[in-house]
Amino acid sequence: MGKNTPIVLKYLDISTGHITKKDNKLLAKGIESLVYDPYPYGYRVHVNQEDLMDDLLSMRRAGLSKYFRDIIKWAYKKDMDWVQFDIDGPTYPKFKTFNW
Repeated sequence: MGKNTPIVLKYLDISTGHITKKDNKLLAKGIESLVYDPYPYGYRVHVNQEDLMDDLLSMRRAGLSKYFRDIIKWAYKKDMDWVQFDIDGPTYPKFKTFNW
């Protein structure tokens, strides 16, 4: 890539309503093994296209739900770089919604 070539990243925008209350608490507290960026309206979580299985195992060990991990897996299959869990993000019928 040239010096001035922009880098384009792909995000999956999705509602925080698709993560459990426990997932939210864990993410708010901080998870060292996960590359993510908390922001006022949710979380941006990196999708490791190089070694997804290791990341999923780390997520499971950290206590993140199967529902959370299923979204990350789906984003991986869609070749996304990040998942943006946002309070105003869209909901997808394919995933369970939680009211917390």
